[in-house]
Amino acid sequence: MNPGAPVGSAPHVDGLVSVVLPTFNRADVIVRSVRSVLAQTHRNLELIVVDDGSTDETLTLLGAIEDDRMSVVSSGGQLGPSGARNVGIDLAAGRYLAFQDSDDEWMPDKLSTQLDALEASRPRAGAAGCRWDTRGGETASDSSRPPSRFEALAVLFGIAQGTGTPMLVLDRQVTDSTTRFDPAYLAFEERDFLYRALRGACVVVVERPLAVVERGRTDHVANARRALAGYERFIEDHPDELAAAPCALRWYHHRAMREALRMGDRVAASRHRRHLRGISWPATRAEWALGWLAGDKGLRIASRLGLSPRWRGRAQCVTSHRHARARIAAEPPGASARGSARGGALP
Repeated sequence: MNPGAPVGSAPHVDGLVSVVLPTFNRADVIVRSVRSVLAQTHRNLELIVVDDGSTDETLTLLGAIEDDRMSVVSSGGQLGPSGARNVGIDLAAGRYLAFQDSDDEWMPDKLSTQLDALEASRPRAGAAGCRWDTRGGETASDSSRPPSRFEALAVLFGIAQGTGTPMLVLDRQVTDSTTRFDPAYLAFEERDFLYRALRGACVVVVERPLAVVERGRTDHVANARRALAGYERFIEDHPDELAAAPCALRWYHHRAMREALRMGDRVAASRHRRHLRGISWPATRAEWALGWLAGDKGLRIASRLGLSPRWRGRAQCVTSHRHARARIAAEPPGASARGSARGGALP
């Protein structure tokens, strides 16, 4: 370990991968996570561990790891995961920027595989993701297919799976290197960050599990309150894009409705359900009834019975949105504003 070493003195060093790992009281899992980064076959990396005020044995365990590529810095206070990541981004020296979570694990060839996918992409992609395994659970994908390619809008619309923080690698010569995480997000902050950083560039996703993800504790999958806040924040922060893609907007309201039902907040659930009116799917009504009566248990029953809508139209929203933007750009000045006044605003 190289505690307090100056990191970031040579910005965007070609070939160097800067890995940012925020941590807070993770003595039980931090060593496994760190060692999976340092064991990468791509050796040209720096690991910036940002401690967010740990009070357990986290720092002691990190101090016992001897590797000059790792530096441990303090966030200066309890900033939360997004704030701690931003501290690490400010110090990152590499052309490539990756993120690891303190309870997750990487396959040894993760970085090399993703860098190869970026190098092979034409036109050059701005970021690479990957499929993942869930520790003790299901495999997200096990395919030998070539990397999938997604537009930036697919990230915003929740289609580009495999772009969570432990899966991401960004090319800072293609993406906006000034982009930082928004600490206001309690969940899905990586989706907002990636969409803004891409600046319209694409993301490639390696169709092979290269990360092992821990589920539980307080992550957004297990915490309905955080997930609800995340969906609502997306609706608030990206009104123009979502208003031009009604299917994607309804999907966000549907996801928010489900999280509200999971936590028993019927007022919030009803508020989001209003945006689903006009959808005549019997499955939606059955799911609502079960969620209203039995909360999370009822939603699980609805899923097992196949009563949750599939929302297959979101992929078409990307194409429709692109065509709508092209049409607006070709309109005479003022025409798009008149169109907005006729009902283009967020429902």
